[in-house]
Amino acid sequence: MPDPSPLFWPLADLLAAYARRELSPIEVTEEALARSEALDDHLRAYLTLTPEVALEQARAADAAYAGRAPAGALLGVPTAVKDLFDVAGVPTTLGSMVYRGNVAPTDSVVVARLREAGAVFVGKANTAEFGQSATTENLLSLGCGNPWDPTRTPGGSSGGSAAAVGAGLASVALGSDGGGSIRIPAAFSGLFGIKPTFGGAEDGASFRAMTEFACPGPLTRTVADGRALLGVILGRALARGPRRSLRIGWCPQPLGAPVDPGVRSTVADAVAKLPDLGHRVEEIQLPLEGWKDVFGPLVLADEWAHRRDLLQANAAELTTYARASIEASAKVTDADLDRARKGLESLRADLAETFSRYDLIVTPTNAVPAFEIGRRPREIDGQPVDALWGAFPFTAAFNVAGTPAASVPCGIAAGLPVGLQVVGPHGAEELVLDFCEELQEGLDFPRQTMAERWSLPRLATEGAVKAERQDGVAVLRISRSAKRGALSVEMLKTLAEALESEFVASASAVVLTGEETIFSAGADLTQVGKGLDDLAFDDAVAAAAAAIRRAPIPVIAAVEGPCMGAAIEIVTACDVIVAGAGAKFNLPATQLGILYRPAALRGLIGRVGQQTVARLVLLGEAFDAETAMRAGIVAEVVASGSARDAALRLTKPLASAEPAAVAATKSVLRRAVAAEAVAIVPEEEELRRHLLIERGRRQASEQPAKAPA
Repeated sequence: MPDPSPLFWPLADLLAAYARRELSPIEVTEEALARSEALDDHLRAYLTLTPEVALEQARAADAAYAGRAPAGALLGVPTAVKDLFDVAGVPTTLGSMVYRGNVAPTDSVVVARLREAGAVFVGKANTAEFGQSATTENLLSLGCGNPWDPTRTPGGSSGGSAAAVGAGLASVALGSDGGGSIRIPAAFSGLFGIKPTFGGAEDGASFRAMTEFACPGPLTRTVADGRALLGVILGRALARGPRRSLRIGWCPQPLGAPVDPGVRSTVADAVAKLPDLGHRVEEIQLPLEGWKDVFGPLVLADEWAHRRDLLQANAAELTTYARASIEASAKVTDADLDRARKGLESLRADLAETFSRYDLIVTPTNAVPAFEIGRRPREIDGQPVDALWGAFPFTAAFNVAGTPAASVPCGIAAGLPVGLQVVGPHGAEELVLDFCEELQEGLDFPRQTMAERWSLPRLATEGAVKAERQDGVAVLRISRSAKRGALSVEMLKTLAEALESEFVASASAVVLTGEETIFSAGADLTQVGKGLDDLAFDDAVAAAAAAIRRAPIPVIAAVEGPCMGAAIEIVTACDVIVAGAGAKFNLPATQLGILYRPAALRGLIGRVGQQTVARLVLLGEAFDAETAMRAGIVAEVVASGSARDAALRLTKPLASAEPAAVAATKSVLRRAVAAEAVAIVPEEEELRRHLLIERGRRQASEQPAKAPA
């Protein structure tokens, strides 16, 4: 078998093992659920896990194999379902706070097909709100992470589906593609993804978005797995045909859009191998002019038709991008729609003419490798690009065209996957699949990397940052690393990104808390002068602390256990610190002014020795919680185990306050903490009074001056 976990096996191997009774769908499903529980804090691939549904389906699949009943194409296969599709009895959130309690009464048509084929539904995969973004961020969780690097985006809007498959939290996943939402994540995550010809797989769900362009489709590790899943989605077999020589139109930069040099060379290297596979390649330009003028008005018309009421009733629960999209939809005119429909016909006719001369078209899938969450590139290869389409300018035009289009991994650039987009004429799904499978066999793409990266025992030691909402408060919970209770660079980066996300910005306050000895040693300082030479950890600590200070709303730290090393910088950057009675604070490095400054530490090592410095920094003078409060470090001491609840209690007056008052409270809290040696945070009524005072001052300052009588 190719990988240690069957969740990384090709479907053919998995189904064969089931049929031979070497594996049970129940044990594989239990592993998928266990891996998701243990690892998904790193990725946030799922919005909802569905263990009851999955285990019921797994037991039914196991009984079918035991009775040698006819097997469905996906019998017992753990599957992630994008949370734009309905699964009966399970919430369909659409990636939106507005619909977080919306339980679907029935299956979507395509989900019903997967159920009939025997798929096991592990959970509802993360998605951009209403599928309206090419990355996967919403207000229900922190941004979804890329399985190759969780600090980077997997793309969107089917990012959760890609993350689940890439990290072995499911064998395959159902996504949807209205402007690249399958192909973009496939390329960023080193997976195969395909959207079929428009209209070939009607979903029949009540949710509507991009209805002129969107198609359901698979995200899988291999083309063969994608073929099997797409066959179920379309309701027809997609057999592999004989190999033949094809005419390939190669367009390295459609419409001249800039491409990252690493992506450009990686894709070009893959295309250069096509003649050796017997294909004729000709570089071409594509007739895609005006696709945005078609795509934009028709997509916005859907927003106006189906979601305009949300601006009145639920505006505060919408992401910035969803709200902006609905607002923009009000400006679309009948003339805009008439021009868009004429342009749609023209573009499809022009592309059909191109396919009279070429069997397939190939382009880069995306213009860049995966970028950091929340940081869309504004410049590519020295040229400015717009944030909306700059990183992914090559996919949506083929949604407008309605043609089948796929992304297949073709190499690595800067340590991250690169995808090659393969486009065929209408109805040519088999041809696209055959070519992609041939290309996959001819390229040496390192798929094994993911099985190694997401090994459960190794990942369990790294720690994570979990995000949840409670009464309008963003609770960021640091799950400590198993190695010495340490914070890791990855955790610190995730924390900084979380504090700068819309998930946090839309809250009334942040409570930073954790599990067990959450705030503990920042790193193994016996390795100073080795692992810290590159300043990566130091930079991560500084970035997280700076993000706390920049947060526009109050940040309250709740500390229960040891707090030393890097955690001191994180905690003291917060506006308020609440400590459990058992909390301990180790402060010598702060007092010496050398906390995580490797150059200074190396100087000390040279004078007094490595072990002495380690003891000085890690085992120096300790403050208990009461002493820390008298020193002005802690604002309030509560019973052990109560710090999180006490911090949440302090946020209650903020829940009903206006945004300006909430922002003002950040400075009020800081002044309150600094006012006395024993700093006590005002109780609820006192804090409310401060809010009203600040709001009154702000309103008074905004009144125009009266003219003299």
